[in-house]
Amino acid sequence: MRFFYVFMILGLLLSACDSPLNHRVEEDGKGGQGSMALLQFKQSQMTVKYEWLQGPFSNVNKPSTLMVYIYKDGTLTSLGADQQINFFATMPSMGHPLDQPGYFEELAAGVYLNKDITFNMSEEWEMELWLQNMNGDIQEKVTWLEHL
Repeated sequence: MRFFYVFMILGLLLSACDSPLNHRVEEDGKGGQGSMALLQFKQSQMTVKYEWLQGPFSNVNKPSTLMVYIYKDGTLTSLGADQQINFFATMPSMGHPLDQPGYFEELAAGVYLNKDITFNMSEEWEMELWLQNMNGDIQEKVTWLEHL
């Protein structure tokens, strides 16, 4: 009976958020690199296409790079002067956010690059792109799930 309790406690410790098993380092080329999808900001009638150029990686020392394309009426379109796009992610199973959301810079009309996103664990993540006003208020968001 004592072995049962020892295995139960060991199992709980290893499944906890701070377990070393939950902080694995991904090798190069793993994750969703090259994956892309179309999403919709419905209120503003803009289509968003995202593409992971590097990653996403579950290692805080290895930044992931996300390219976002914004279309309106089928044409790449820059956001308005009073708008910005931001990235955020949370791990539903643990309830905590990613390590660093990075920031987007516009490379061309409707083309935005974020090369400073860092995640801290392997697991399923809920990814979010936020369309915000300059006060930081979220006007719209799109979400998707990815497993790192």
